[in-house]
Amino acid sequence: MLLLALGMHANPAYCDQPGAIEVSITTSLGDDQSFRAGDELSLLLSLDRDAFVILLYQDAAGELVQIFPGADTDGGRVTAGDFQPFPPRNLGLRLVVAAPFGQERLWAFASETPFPAELLKPLPREKTAQRARLDRLRQWIDEHRATSAVDSLTLRTSHQAPDPDPGLQ
Repeated sequence: MLLLALGMHANPAYCDQPGAIEVSITTSLGDDQSFRAGDELSLLLSLDRDAFVILLYQDAAGELVQIFPGADTDGGRVTAGDFQPFPPRNLGLRLVVAAPFGQERLWAFASETPFPAELLKPLPREKTAQRARLDRLRQWIDEHRATSAVDSLTLRTSHQAPDPDPGLQ
């Protein structure tokens, strides 16, 4: 079964900070939906104020991909709003469920101040260096927790179609 299990895992240390940004990420179909290989995944980002955003995705093989910002964006600046399609449609980026399948993760990092240039560079190809970048980004958010926040979701994917609903048989 291709199952997308989604859960909000905002770090509680950031939630109680006065002035901290409120950021959340989900899918257009909400939580606990089933997807098949080839299905397009639509994300929705909510911010309580304008912020700089970095969106990182880790596939089931452990490879990290920086979904946003790209080289052609304004340093990752995103306007405030609830349930905004993300990445923005004008970027022409599509997120399609594909191999490798298994547990995947997505992080939305948000800050009132621009991220340092070192955190906006393209991700290195080597996994150890990718992990070091993710750790550095988490550290930067922690150091700026008064005006920054992070939310994440966990995805479980499989190449098989969902089982039919037993109640329909």
